[in-house]
Amino acid sequence: MEQNLPRRKNLRYAYHDYSLPGGYFITVCTHRRQYFFGDVVGDQMILNRAGQLAHDAWLASFDYFGLAEDAFVVMPNHFHAVVMKPDASLTLGQLVGHFKSRVAKSIRLFNPDFAWQRGYYERVIRCEEELKQMREYVIENPARWAEDKENLG
Repeated sequence: MEQNLPRRKNLRYAYHDYSLPGGYFITVCTHRRQYFFGDVVGDQMILNRAGQLAHDAWLASFDYFGLAEDAFVVMPNHFHAVVMKPDASLTLGQLVGHFKSRVAKSIRLFNPDFAWQRGYYERVIRCEEELKQMREYVIENPARWAEDKENLG
C-alpha cells in the first residue's frame, strides 16, 4: 500500500444522511482535469464520442435507478448534474459510482488512457431557490466556459 499518498479531505456534509430523499448538485472531474469529452464552441458544448457516451450513461442511470431526469451537462473535463433522489433505496455514492464505472468501461474500449478523478464533489440543495440556482448554473455552464476554473486551456 502506498504510504506517501496525501490525506484526502472529506467533502461530505458531516450531519447529512445521503441515503435520504432530497436534492443534490454534483460535479465529477476527469483525472488531472484532462479534456476527454469534447469542446466548447461559442456557448455550446460539442460532445465527441466519449462525451456522448458520458451523456448517454447519465440518461441510462436515470432509467436504471428509476429517477426523474434533471439538469446536467457534460463539459470538456468534468460533469455537472442536479439529482433529485426520491427515496432512501439509493445513496448518492451508489448513483455516482455506477455512472463513473459505466462511462470508464465504455470509453476505455477506444481510449485506454481515460480516468476519472477519485471521488466527486457534491452539495446538498437545501431550498427551492438554491435548486433553481443550481439548475441555472448547470444549464449556463458552457456559456461561462471561458471563465471556468476547470478550463485549463
